[in-house]
Amino acid sequence: MKHRWFLATCALLAGATTLAASDAETVCNLARRSGGLTRYVVTQKPDRYGVVRVHADVDGDGRKDRITWFRSQSGSAIPPDSSSVTVTLSGSGKTFALEEPRVLLAHYGAGYYVVAGTPESDPGPWEIKVLRLQTNGMKRLCTFKRPRWVETQQPGDGRTG
Repeated sequence: MKHRWFLATCALLAGATTLAASDAETVCNLARRSGGLTRYVVTQKPDRYGVVRVHADVDGDGRKDRITWFRSQSGSAIPPDSSSVTVTLSGSGKTFALEEPRVLLAHYGAGYYVVAGTPESDPGPWEIKVLRLQTNGMKRLCTFKRPRWVETQQPGDGRTG
C-alpha cells in the first residue's frame, strides 16, 4: 500500500513539474514572437514619477505582494536611465529587484512576468530575458536575442514607444 502511495505521489509531482515546464515553454515561445508578451503589458497608469504599483499575490500565500515597476521615459534607443521591477513578497518580506535598460511588466494567464532587454551595441541585437515573479522572487525562464527591442503602448499615455 505504501508503495502505491509513493508511486501516486511521484506521478503527481512529475505532472506538476511537467506542467510548470510546459507553462515556461509557452511563455518563452510567446515572448520570442514579434510583439510577444508586449500585448500583455500591465496598462495601469504610472504616477508622476513614472512608477506603476501593482498589488497581486505572486507567492501563493493568499496575501497581496507589492510589485513596483519604474519605466524610463526616455525615447532614445538606449535610454540613459534604466528601468526596473521590484517585488516585495508578503510571505517572507523579502525584496527582489531587476534593473536593465528596458524592462516590461506583463500579466499573462495567472502569472506576472518581467521582460528585460540589454543591447549588445547601439543598433542591436538585444539580449532579452523573461522572468516569472514567484514564491522565491524572480525565476529566469529563458534568454534569447532579438534584432531590436519591441515596445508597446506606454501605460496610460496612449502612445506607442
